[in-house]
Amino acid sequence: MIRSCFVSPNSNAREPSEYRLLENLCPHDDTLQFYPATEDRQRFSFTFWSRFNVSLLFLHCEIQVLKGPSALNQSVRRGGVQPSRSPSELQSRGAASAAD
Repeated sequence: MIRSCFVSPNSNAREPSEYRLLENLCPHDDTLQFYPATEDRQRFSFTFWSRFNVSLLFLHCEIQVLKGPSALNQSVRRGGVQPSRSPSELQSRGAASAAD
């Protein structure tokens, strides 16, 4: 499950950025869309609006490995994702891919 993602001009994921896509399972970007998950993959896309005057940017994501549907339900209840905004049935491992 993808827990948080942000875009930054810094390769260091510990440096904060104001361009947050997802934080603590809660979307922070209106263009963020999730696609149906498979057993080993979670996909999303977003429309990129450049907020930085640099040629190289980094997408930093934090993922959590889940084991079974009960783990998903417990994580979603603690986080901010609403069932209608979450991918359908996230399972065991998460992998992020972003559209250009």
